[in-house]
Amino acid sequence: MALITRLNREGQTIVMVTHNPQLAASAARTVRMSDGRIDGASAGAGTLPDGSAEPELPGQVAAARTR
Repeated sequence: MALITRLNREGQTIVMVTHNPQLAASAARTVRMSDGRIDGASAGAGTLPDGSAEPELPGQVAAARTR
């Protein structure tokens, strides 16, 4: 995990798929999936390493409206 964390701080995008809640808790941003669809997402820090805003995830707004 230390290597992944260091690379991410240096600006590398890391995509990790896990069922382990402890590993997921170490992420700055998470996307939850259920039946192949986005079930929810954490807001994360809201900015990318270069300071620009994070784009919304496809379906995130629509999923929020159906709840």
